[in-house]
Amino acid sequence: MFWDVNIEKLKRDDHAYSEYVFKAYSKGLYVFAYHMLENKVVAESIVQGFFVKLWLNRHDICQGASFRSYCYTSFITRH
Repeated sequence: MFWDVNIEKLKRDDHAYSEYVFKAYSKGLYVFAYHMLENKVVAESIVQGFFVKLWLNRHDICQGASFRSYCYTSFITRH
């Protein structure tokens, strides 16, 4: 599933696809953030912030790395 993210669709401002990506990955990212922080509110905020930042910076993302790696690396480097 993680390798199915098409960054080019995000770069073309495909709102429906960005919603798909959010629905597909937000729960897993929330669980990861919660285990790191042990705080539900902060974990939810971080996940939301990640997806906002992803949308705002979608034109600068490279397809090279797996999306899963991109997500989890973003979390680890932010906290």
